[in-house]
Amino acid sequence: VILDVSGSTISPATPVAFEQAAVDYCSVVVMTSTQAVVAYRASSTNKSCVLNISTSTITPGTAFTHLSQNAIYLSAAKVSDTELLVTSRNSSNAFYQTLSVANSLITTGPVKILNTLQLWGKRQKDTHK
Repeated sequence: VILDVSGSTISPATPVAFEQAAVDYCSVVVMTSTQAVVAYRASSTNKSCVLNISTSTITPGTAFTHLSQNAIYLSAAKVSDTELLVTSRNSSNAFYQTLSVANSLITTGPVKILNTLQLWGKRQKDTHK
């Protein structure tokens, strides 16, 4: 939902649903003044959706599936006006993937896996030198 601010008054615009299923692990990244991307998990699937913003209206684009390794704890960060990095993890690994945005379409890069258990072991060894 967009919030209109006038002095000390905040007025919400009409909420817009970008997903019909229940959503958890939601992360929103502002890409430009007229576009944001929401990365989220719904029905055990990680998805992203472009949100086009015009004055007090949000128009969601098509949702795209990504990071399909049954991962949770989703987070996203802007890399540039057209690219973001999405991360998540499961019980043994962390995953990351770049998403490119053009108009209202999202193109996914390859999923990269980072074994966090190996990193933890390496960190322990390095600190005891």
